[in-house]
Amino acid sequence: SDVPTPLQILAAEGFISTAEEAKRGTAGVAEPRVEIVALARTLLGEQSAKVVKKIEDAGDAPEALSQAVDACRKLIKLFIDEQKADEFARRSKEILFAATGFSS
Repeated sequence: SDVPTPLQILAAEGFISTAEEAKRGTAGVAEPRVEIVALARTLLGEQSAKVVKKIEDAGDAPEALSQAVDACRKLIKLFIDEQKADEFARRSKEILFAATGFSS
């Protein structure tokens, strides 16, 4: 009866793409902050509020976003789930790299 949870698990493990990822395709990422916020909401669902706020407060600079992603990874690991934390960090770094070529 809980369809979103299995779909989130499949997306997190790379078996399916989220709508945001499908739209992006190979076109690159125009607004990495917006993409990372969408990722947080998709991956964390109702538990995404604090993570979304941290990302939104970081601004648009690649280095600031990268630091916010690292802080969010720690937050997710402590309060939600270690596997989701690692998945969030990995996919966020992919978004940053696709958008800016920035790698930390």
